[in-house]
Amino acid sequence: MSSLLSNHLNNSTATYHITTSSNLSWNSSQDGFLPPQAHYGKTVAVPAIMFCVGVVGNLAALLILTFKPSKDSRPLQMRSTAFYHLVKALAIMDLFGIVASSPVTMVVYAQGGVLKTGGMPLCDYFSFILVMAGNATVFIVLVMGIERFLVTEFPFQYSKLVTPFTVNMSIAVVWLSSVLIAILPIVGMGRNVERYPNTWCFFDDRGTDVGGQLLSYFYAIIGLLSIAITIVLNLIVIQHLWRMRRSRLSTSIKLKDSSPEATRKRFHYRLDSETRMVIFLMAIIVVFTVCYAPWMFRILVNQKYNTGPSKVPETEDYIDMWALRLASLNQILDPWVYIISRVTCCSSRKLSDRSYTSEIKKKTNASPVQQLLIRNEHVDNDTLSLTQQPPDQPKATNLDRLV
Repeated sequence: MSSLLSNHLNNSTATYHITTSSNLSWNSSQDGFLPPQAHYGKTVAVPAIMFCVGVVGNLAALLILTFKPSKDSRPLQMRSTAFYHLVKALAIMDLFGIVASSPVTMVVYAQGGVLKTGGMPLCDYFSFILVMAGNATVFIVLVMGIERFLVTEFPFQYSKLVTPFTVNMSIAVVWLSSVLIAILPIVGMGRNVERYPNTWCFFDDRGTDVGGQLLSYFYAIIGLLSIAITIVLNLIVIQHLWRMRRSRLSTSIKLKDSSPEATRKRFHYRLDSETRMVIFLMAIIVVFTVCYAPWMFRILVNQKYNTGPSKVPETEDYIDMWALRLASLNQILDPWVYIISRVTCCSSRKLSDRSYTSEIKKKTNASPVQQLLIRNEHVDNDTLSLTQQPPDQPKATNLDRLV
């Protein structure tokens, strides 16, 4: 009797282990049974926070650009007009990408998966938005780099090359090319698939078909080339600004004993403007590269090493998820980089103008009309000293108005 009971208990225990193992295996394939560290990324809090911060930042940038784009609206200031127009296009594209994808992501988290929520049409929509918004951001930043390069290296040809028509056409080409690339998986070049943790879709960068491979390499190489060209162009602009700063610094030293205090303050203000512009460009380079380059490299790695019928380790899926979130972070950081630079620039400009006005009042007890004439005289002397630079020194441009 005891041996029979013992055999019954052993059989029951074995059955329990088999059932438990079977349930864990099913959960692994259906509900995403993951190691503890993977559950850290599977939370709706991350996309919710990114959505709120991104919407607030981009709306604030658009309000600043719309109502206070620049105090100087003269026709000769097409430089700042083009720059602000491109920044506004970037903010609109970033805002569109966030609004079109983040709410869907939060709904998908609640439902438990993209395919479970809306099937393949929702998956195609999700992939289309991510690819289009990502490409548009990369291309617009590239166009901004080209515009800054032209304003520094070809100042005399700039007004002919950069017009409202060419700026609008560049933005239209960016949108059109981004849409065409995003629609390729839908029309048959590759395919869109649900990605870990089943809350987003992207084209299959691990596929073995020729169309999918071509799309993966094309997307990643175009993205990395755009990043590289943007870095090179911005570094050229930074070098030009640094040379200009050194030139003006030497000129400021020469004026130390021979020019009025107000004129010297104007020189120091221009030096501060160029320094802020260098910091702004360096911030754009760092944010842009850190956010987008890892995702492009992940696509190349997946296509090179993670293709085929063999199951990819969950760690690779986990890395892909955070690489995409890092790329999405660029759409959130872009407006804040601009807002911080704008606030810093405006604060410094107000301090400079106040010190300049107070200096004039100290120098003379003249009437307001006479003070205006004195101010104009100082500005004319300042401008004349700038235009009389030696031939080997870089010519001054209005780059401080770009920020």
